[in-house]
Amino acid sequence: MDLSLSSEQRDLCRVVGALLTKDCSTSRVRAVEVDGGFDADLWKSLSAIGVVGKDIDDAPDPLLTVALVAEICGRHLAPVPLIETYVGRRLLSMVSAESLVPRADEAVIAVALAPWQSPDHEVLVQYSGVADGVVGLLGDELLWLTGMDCYPVQRNFAGAALNRVSPKRATGIEVLQKGSAARAAYTEMVTNWRRLAASMLVGVGLRAVELAAEFAKERSAFGVPIGRFQAVAFPLADDLTALDGVRLLSWKSQWAAQKQLDSAGLLALMAYASAAEAAMRAVAHALHTHGGQGLTEECDIQLYHRRAKFLAVIAGDPKHQYAAIADALLPQLEAVR
Repeated sequence: MDLSLSSEQRDLCRVVGALLTKDCSTSRVRAVEVDGGFDADLWKSLSAIGVVGKDIDDAPDPLLTVALVAEICGRHLAPVPLIETYVGRRLLSMVSAESLVPRADEAVIAVALAPWQSPDHEVLVQYSGVADGVVGLLGDELLWLTGMDCYPVQRNFAGAALNRVSPKRATGIEVLQKGSAARAAYTEMVTNWRRLAASMLVGVGLRAVELAAEFAKERSAFGVPIGRFQAVAFPLADDLTALDGVRLLSWKSQWAAQKQLDSAGLLALMAYASAAEAAMRAVAHALHTHGGQGLTEECDIQLYHRRAKFLAVIAGDPKHQYAAIADALLPQLEAVR
């Protein structure tokens, strides 16, 4: 098993990490949250690097490359539509509709992770208020909605640029595809979102554990740092182990998708469900390590706690993810009997 990254991937990670360390501090994340949850300047800087442009598409393994960037964005809580724009661009390319996005390198594409049940059915869509367009499914029609910028971004628990979107309220609608092909394209888009969100959740969880470890070395009780107590240290160590395993599962999901294996969709579900569970457990332990201070807005750990919760539920109830995994595995188990 070769887990080594290419020199291009290592260079990209180094550049993105340096940029976010410089331009995406937690104080900036807080300021952007109050201002709507989208950092246009940071997105412009990331777009200039080419994190979702044609350079990524031309890479030997574009999904893994974007996953690496997504993990770094998770560590820094970057308020940018990296995953949404990438999977949206990938879908538009699949249906030969790239021309719908005039500013390809700096475009913002939002995706409805749940299908609309009717034209007036509203679905929560992240970055819809700042997007050039929203991709979603209504019945057997794959839609491209425009005019979403007319809706004010409402502040929410995750500090995300989140709004309720329905086809009826869009000022422009274009049907990208119909029938089974439309449903298949939409399913692949949502699946790609899940496998990339798994990597972002890993980044969120790992950084939360690091913050907790740093605090545990400084905070003392009974004359010693609290990190020397097993009740504090062991859960954080378990979280690191779990997140490391989820990272491997996420990478396997990217690899399976690149190789077009039949197991790619199931692995994406597994990676996302596992990442959501591991990250939520990690941020909970990290918050508890901080004690009552962790519940205050001044403490950085609450930012990670809220972001992990948001990423874990925006694609639907986590229990449904496990149910879908069971549905996919059950026929295989019955075949073995």
